[in-house]
Amino acid sequence: MKREQWLPVAGYAGLFFAAFFLFCYWTFPYDRVAAYLVDEFAKSGKGYTLEIGELSPYWLSGVELTDVTLHKPETVLTTTLGAGKDKPAAPAGIKVKEVRARLGLFALLLGNKSINFDAEFDEGAIDGSVSDDGDVKHVQATLEKVDLGKLGVLEALVSLPFKGTLNGDIDVTLGKDAKNTVGTVNLTLGGLTIGDGKAKLKVGSMGGLTVDPIEAGNVQIELDVKDGLGTVKKMSADGKDLVLKGSGDVRFADPVARSRVSVLLAVKFTDSYRNKSPRTKAMFALLDSGMPEVTAATTPDGALQFRLVGTLSSVRALPQGSAQLGGAAIGAARAPAAAPLSTDDEGE
Repeated sequence: MKREQWLPVAGYAGLFFAAFFLFCYWTFPYDRVAAYLVDEFAKSGKGYTLEIGELSPYWLSGVELTDVTLHKPETVLTTTLGAGKDKPAAPAGIKVKEVRARLGLFALLLGNKSINFDAEFDEGAIDGSVSDDGDVKHVQATLEKVDLGKLGVLEALVSLPFKGTLNGDIDVTLGKDAKNTVGTVNLTLGGLTIGDGKAKLKVGSMGGLTVDPIEAGNVQIELDVKDGLGTVKKMSADGKDLVLKGSGDVRFADPVARSRVSVLLAVKFTDSYRNKSPRTKAMFALLDSGMPEVTAATTPDGALQFRLVGTLSSVRALPQGSAQLGGAAIGAARAPAAAPLSTDDEGE
């Protein structure tokens, strides 16, 4: 066949496939995909529900979702000082203005799976990627000024509202064998404030104490992961109202939510906060009165120390003021005791 003969044939074939692709692209039932995602979340059995305002195409191999709300299930809050009855927290929702995910076509041709994503919240954003070559999964993400209070990730430890921003980077390679997991996690909880002067902290069998806002400053967390064990290199805060230090480890598992946590956390309030108001004076007078829960958590230098144990999906805080850690960790390596805290240099 001469060139003049096959060129029109190739042109018509190319036009057909281009038109067919655009037809599929523009007429794809994205509303059904959105409904499918909502149904799958509802069927997960974990109590999560999903709302999607709109789902539309994004470039050639991606989708864009707008007005997304992820409702978390009710969780039982186990407060650090509480030995009384716990109560479910009100269901919270994480709202996302826009989220985009795009499948890497080139990686797919090589037999790998790669997804790039980014999300924009009311305050803050996150972007990153997830890749899977069958043997390892690589997760990379950057968080910038994400509203910590709306995530609700800390209320499971202390039943008080939190304010602040979450910034940092996550770069972890997860192996099929958890021992092959490596990477780093560097996070900063910026301008962390605990409590709002209205919410109550349950203490023992008491109904709860109203806590004046606690300015914790910037909390820095650095995790170095090698051979499946994430060692806490840094966990500290030097805020106006408290000093915080922590050490320990996270033993990774598959799935990641089952990873075991063993972290020792020590908190010492400054004299300026203890004497901030009649309310704080009364609260610390009660805490210093010999309550068993508080006594068990108090260190020789006056800090309150707790062992965070459990899995990433369910962490408990156990009072542990004694320097002897024996047997406190659950299924994880022991962590060294946190260094003594000092507030001698804090101003009034």
